[in-house]
Order: sequence, then structure tokens, then C-alpha cells
Amino acid sequence: MKNQIIILTTILLSIFIAACDREEMNAELEEEQMELPLPLGDCWTEVDEESVLQFAGSNHTFCFLNDTEFTLELDSWTDIIADINAPSQWTEYIKGTYTLTNDSFMVTGRYMDSEFLDLVTSRFGETEFENTYEVTVVSETEFILNNNDDQPYLGIRLLK
Repeated sequence: MKNQIIILTTILLSIFIAACDREEMNAELEEEQMELPLPLGDCWTEVDEESVLQFAGSNHTFCFLNDTEFTLELDSWTDIIADINAPSQWTEYIKGTYTLTNDSFMVTGRYMDSEFLDLVTSRFGETEFENTYEVTVVSETEFILNNNDDQPYLGIRLLK
């Protein structure tokens, strides 16, 4: 019985020490995590990883007008054409509002013409654009938006 108590005490003590170490590591990571300077300002352009082979995709250019409003120029393209009458490249324009926290970027907007004056529908007939991304800050001039854990290469790497 005495041996069992010693073993149980050793196990509980090990668990306690491991939990304390984990909390200390998380606190250090939180201190080291960079934050984006607010308001974001200026335009941020997506840069693709050259090592990833793509047959279709999109490139984002976010311009932040103030601490809540943005415009987005979304250039999309495909090498796979299912409909001979469909274009292989197109650009859509979105204007709306955003909310940025330390770990998420939420955008809500409407499809607009290229001057961001008149409402239009997207190529697929949508009128509203809404998305939430996880944010990873790399530096003051680079951050990554990700909304697909299964395929992290689909993240949007933005440079100022």
C-alpha cells in the first residue's frame, strides 16, 4: 500500500510539474507573438509560394481605408476551363468592413464595380462577401490569413 501511495504521488507530482511548464511556455509564446500595427493602413498584396504548383487560384490585394473599412481586389484564374465561353481570368472588387483581433480577421463586404461605386454581383451571382481567417503575424510588413487547416498552403500571405 505504501508503494502505491508513493507511485501515485510521483505521478501526480509529474503531472503538476508538466502543467506548470506548459503554462510557462504558453506565457512565453504569448509574449513573443507579434501583433499587427493598427490601423493597418495602406495596401497589402498576396504573394504566392513559388514551390506550390497551382492549376487555379486567386490573389488578394487588401487596401485598408481606416481602422474598420477595406477594399479588396480579388484576381482569380484557372488553367482548367470547363466552359469554352468562360474566361480563364477575372477580377472582382469588394468593399466592406473588417475586424482584426490578435488571432482572427473577419471581413464582410459587397461586390462592387472597379471604381468601388456601384453594387454588382460576383461571377457566381453572389452579392455579399464574408469570411473569417486565422491570423499569423510574421512581421510588421507580413501576415498570413488562413481558413483551411487541412491545406495550409491555401493561406493568404500578405505583404505591405
